[in-house]
Amino acid sequence: VAIKSIRKDKIKDEQDLVHIRREIEIMSSLNHPHIIAVHEVFENSSKIVIVMEYASKGDLYDYISERQRLSEQEARHFFRQVVSAVYYCHKNGIVHRDLKLENILLDANGNIKIADFGLSNVFQQDKLLQTYCGSPLYASPEIINGRPYKGPEVDSWSLGVLLYILVHGTMPFDGHDYKTLVKQITSGDYREPTKLSDACGLIRWMLMVNPERRATIEDIATHWWVNWGYKMPLGEQELLRESESPLATVAEWLRRSSRPLLENGSKVRCFLKQHIPGVGLERQRSLKKSKKENDVSHALQELPAGPENPSKSILKRPKGILKKRNSCEQKVPGPGPPPAEDGEGVPAGLSRILSSGTL
Repeated sequence: VAIKSIRKDKIKDEQDLVHIRREIEIMSSLNHPHIIAVHEVFENSSKIVIVMEYASKGDLYDYISERQRLSEQEARHFFRQVVSAVYYCHKNGIVHRDLKLENILLDANGNIKIADFGLSNVFQQDKLLQTYCGSPLYASPEIINGRPYKGPEVDSWSLGVLLYILVHGTMPFDGHDYKTLVKQITSGDYREPTKLSDACGLIRWMLMVNPERRATIEDIATHWWVNWGYKMPLGEQELLRESESPLATVAEWLRRSSRPLLENGSKVRCFLKQHIPGVGLERQRSLKKSKKENDVSHALQELPAGPENPSKSILKRPKGILKKRNSCEQKVPGPGPPPAEDGEGVPAGLSRILSSGTL
């Protein structure tokens, strides 16, 4: 197993606590072969400990960096598994919002495992989300410009960036200069590869600036390139998976869970078991600080960005966001509650958040 330890004294504000609570709730509620599973959650007075599935072969960033470029067949294999997991999330009302190489792990068998749901959230068709989060080089135009969004469309854009990297071995946008990066993403002006791929059409569809014209997860799952060489189209495979597990969606359960997670005696319920062109890849850091999550009704968001509607002004260049770094840091959540009484079979001083009951 892998253990993620979160020190409570590193909590900056209530929003950090919201993020870690959301990550635990969502990851504990998802059950998919290509999503890291959470086995148990413990807490005491000083830390929160998450015990999760271990992916022994590291992340996709290191894998691609070592090989420089993948064959189209291998790129399809990895991308198909990522799409399968994202399809499952979207069908359950969950948007990841931080899909990138560093958050896509490989298990002992070389299969994909998506991790780090710290910036994920539930979404609804009649409401919009409004949080600038994730990694700039993978961020959609609406995210980078601070415009409200439904949710799934920002994951579709990130999938477009991922597929470009898998196929071409480099980033589609130039992260050397932040101002240039924003301009390129806003206009959808990504670098045309010298060697074309059969995936270019799908990449172009996922990197459409207009989110209404951008490929949805259903479009991606049923695209011919994703399904080339496979007996069953991915879309049909996921529908079959749904029919075999006709349970309430994760999002519905989470919306009913209003009680704070990290409280004395609370429980978790598991009801579903900077880049320079041509130089290669550099690890990307997710934004550590984002404005408070807002769900905004469609009626309030019809105005375009402009002098009368200065939505773009909420975006500030994150310090050091494009600097090279040696390791991918985790978002550190906020302060937790006092420890509960020790549970049976749990080390002294460490209380257990049991995976049973309801919130």
